[in-house]
Amino acid sequence: RERRVQEERSEAMRAELIQAEDRERRVREELLAASGGGPMEQALREELRQTREALAQAQADTALAQGAEAKLQAAQEETRRVQLEASELKAQVTSIECLSQASSAEVQQLRSALREAQDQHDKVKVQ
Repeated sequence: RERRVQEERSEAMRAELIQAEDRERRVREELLAASGGGPMEQALREELRQTREALAQAQADTALAQGAEAKLQAAQEETRRVQLEASELKAQVTSIECLSQASSAEVQQLRSALREAQDQHDKVKVQ
């Protein structure tokens, strides 16, 4: 979901960038068409300056969005790696628990066999 939001933001910023570039091109054309200077030329120069500022801001925003998107992808990849590692550790724990239970059962069998052998020995001693 976050990635989708970042992608939508990036697309919106790219659209703003394109619009700003179009405005800049239009203003340049109007500026060239304006003859003799005066208030019209001055207004066009101001609009061009503002358009350039908007373009620079849009480029900076796009760069930030791309950086955030890259960080998000890296975080998602790290999450997947940690989840895989956790799964592997759980499997190891399960395996160790099984071995432990098997060892406990074997120890109990050996104790029973030892008790039985001692009982047999005691019976033989008594006879």
